[in-house]
Amino acid sequence: MVVDSARVIHVAAYDATLGRGVHLRLDENGNFLDQTTDPLASTQYNAIAVDASDNIYFAGSMGANSAQAYLRWGGVGGTSLGGHTEVYSGSGHAEWRDAKIDSQGRIVVAGQTWTSTVEHTTLFRYLPAGGYDLSKVDTTNDQAAGVTVTANDNIYVSGRNEISDTSSIIGSTATFTGWTAAGGSLFTVQIMNKSTCPSPGGYTNGWSGTVDGTGGLWFLGEHCDYQPILREYDPTTGALLINADYMIAGIGINAQVRSDGTSLAVVGDGTWSSGVPSGFLLYDADLQGVMLRKFQYAVHDADGLNGVAFIGHDRIVVGSSRASSSTSSQIWVARIRAP
Repeated sequence: MVVDSARVIHVAAYDATLGRGVHLRLDENGNFLDQTTDPLASTQYNAIAVDASDNIYFAGSMGANSAQAYLRWGGVGGTSLGGHTEVYSGSGHAEWRDAKIDSQGRIVVAGQTWTSTVEHTTLFRYLPAGGYDLSKVDTTNDQAAGVTVTANDNIYVSGRNEISDTSSIIGSTATFTGWTAAGGSLFTVQIMNKSTCPSPGGYTNGWSGTVDGTGGLWFLGEHCDYQPILREYDPTTGALLINADYMIAGIGINAQVRSDGTSLAVVGDGTWSSGVPSGFLLYDADLQGVMLRKFQYAVHDADGLNGVAFIGHDRIVVGSSRASSSTSSQIWVARIRAP
């Protein structure tokens, strides 16, 4: 989800009935404006980005079983879904998981390519007129979940390294990797499994990154026991500056961190108390990582937030809600006042 300069809220989603990516637009008060559907079949939107001119871009996959990573130019306001596309086939299957726009209007996408036995983090930077000027495919067995860029166009990818035995993946460690704008390596931070993680079966993940109003670089991940990892790193060296990890009750997923410039907002699903049903979760912190607010709301019994953007300092959150008795889910968008 993104918000453009006119305060229009843009949501990228997937229509399971149509088997296509869809684009929803709402005004800042939550009134529905319109919905458009990707003209190609078997498309899925995993991410959306907006540039300084309000051009909208959709990133995800296309084809059966994510045969190709897919990037579509949506035009100003996202209303030109018949526009330019770029596809990347990789080694069997490929998808983009996240997308950001850098200071030159280039579209930075991260995801993975995979076969039945191995996965590789994949990073491309596409040009506004089409084509790309940066491409990287890791040789190790790993995944990318999130990408962010700084004011000087350095690129940072959140993800994980897979731990395998002779037959399958049995665990993972979280990673946060930085590159210069020219594609040179800056650092790789690896967050190992806790000593209490099961082996096999201990999965520690990196989900998202963001840059705050002071240029601070933040990473969001999750330990194998579903406890959040929220940390600030030096954007040049990868040195740990602040450990702001916090606790939730039970099982949850911490999907995305974003900054409105003066604070941080983390969205996901779970519960703050074992006596309260799991639902939408929002966690706000200041730029020292100190908690400002914990928000929770449950509609059904399978609710979760996966995106956050801002109008001023208000949080615009998006997620999905589904009753356990239903096979379909509903998109849920809300505006939550600044903490």
